[in-house]
Amino acid sequence: MQSTSTEIEAKYRIVDPKIAQRLRRCQTLGPQFQLGSVEQADVVDIYVDTRDARLLRAGYSLRLRQQNEQSLVTLKELHVMPTSNRGDAAPIQSRLELEQPLPDATRYIAGDVLKAKKLPKEIKAVVADIMGKKSKLRPYCTIKQTRHRRPVQPRPARAASASENAADEPTPNATAPLALLSLDEVTIYNGAISARDDVTPVSAFAELEAELTPGRVESELRPVIDFLSDLVGLTPEPASKYVRALLALSQVIPTDDHRTRTEIEVTTNIAEALRSVWGIQLTQLLLLEAGVRRDEDIEYIHDMRVAIRRMRAASLLLGRFFVSEAIDPLLNGLKRTAKMLGRVRDLDVALHKLARYGSQLDETERGEMLPLIQHWQQVREQHFGELIAWLDDKRYQQLLIKLRAFVETPGVGVQQRFQAVRQPPEAVQVRHVLPGMLLERFLAVRKYEALFDA
Repeated sequence: MQSTSTEIEAKYRIVDPKIAQRLRRCQTLGPQFQLGSVEQADVVDIYVDTRDARLLRAGYSLRLRQQNEQSLVTLKELHVMPTSNRGDAAPIQSRLELEQPLPDATRYIAGDVLKAKKLPKEIKAVVADIMGKKSKLRPYCTIKQTRHRRPVQPRPARAASASENAADEPTPNATAPLALLSLDEVTIYNGAISARDDVTPVSAFAELEAELTPGRVESELRPVIDFLSDLVGLTPEPASKYVRALLALSQVIPTDDHRTRTEIEVTTNIAEALRSVWGIQLTQLLLLEAGVRRDEDIEYIHDMRVAIRRMRAASLLLGRFFVSEAIDPLLNGLKRTAKMLGRVRDLDVALHKLARYGSQLDETERGEMLPLIQHWQQVREQHFGELIAWLDDKRYQQLLIKLRAFVETPGVGVQQRFQAVRQPPEAVQVRHVLPGMLLERFLAVRKYEALFDA
């Protein structure tokens, strides 16, 4: 069995549990569509990647799925929107999907390292240039789902005027399903946990998917999307479950047990707060890189640059709680990356402002600007090439590996402070350090009031 297709679906975040109950019980979606019987399935997905996240950075996810007696490996395109555009996400998303059986998958789903050469040849052909044939794939996260799936079919003309809830059972229909409606109860874990049931989940949420069935065209799905979009309690969700899992994992900090994570608490060591901030922003770097490489939207470069700025700003506040040998090399790599992003971003802004200014001029004046525009575009192209070369450089790959090790390993690089006899303890907890730090920064700004009072 193998399947290569373009997956076309709409996804919604379920913010009101009542809507999920309603969708499980109802037999129709408005006057146009009826729902078939519910089929429930328990699914375990393990997402794998190289240590330096080459697949994620190229815009792909690789999923190992265990469902009933089936073991599958699926390669999917990922579409991550820049921050400034996430509110404008299209309800319907389409992406490449390549799915095939994976022999001896159980051991990999249990957490064993999967070598790239063991992948089915069709998937290997797509990813070989991205990660190399000798790369090893390690588990990043596990997503467990209980899925409640129902086929969506056009209602027969004779039933179009009937009440939405008139039928107690779905009306038989010979027409092939238009789409599959799936209510998913999703639980996220760090790493591979299929062999253990006592691991604390990182996050859980409910999601609704409406996926177009093969042989149908996107326009047929739009009436379904229009109906769902009007329901109170559903919010369009452009991110895949994998992206949501990575974002959830980045929001919490590791403990000594690498599979169990906890949110920052008032008693957390302040050094671990920096580690948490860096973890959040490192995830943003990895998610945004594919958009930077495609070079179709200048906001990806801006967002990637902002992520590095936030990491460097956090280090100015909290870096003193680490030994310099632990974070200085990482900061140097981030600084170099930020510099290259900045060169391209500055020209993007300049060209955008120049185009806006040119729109106010007549044709003759715009023609006089053309040599300057062409020159800036050539310089921008040169800087962009240098940026991509750096992102492909082995030194950048090593920087990402070291950053990931830093953010995932509690205690690494923390300045050891020895308590002298009969001396008061030093403030190292969030509750003791952060309030004073915030007040100090507030006062540093408020002192400029004197300049405005006059």
